[in-house]
Amino acid sequence: MPSRSRALDECHRWWRRTELEIGDQLRTARHVLGLTEKQVAAAVGVSQSEVSR
Repeated sequence: MPSRSRALDECHRWWRRTELEIGDQLRTARHVLGLTEKQVAAAVGVSQSEVSR
């Protein structure tokens, strides 16, 4: 059985990959649809700085 810290590390890596994948998908959608970061942020319900990352 993995140690607790290893399990937390694995969870953190999974979460970071997920964030990166979502960011890639948002950038692609923004480009394809011709949306601004502000429009994407409003549609998704996050701050504009979250979209910029």
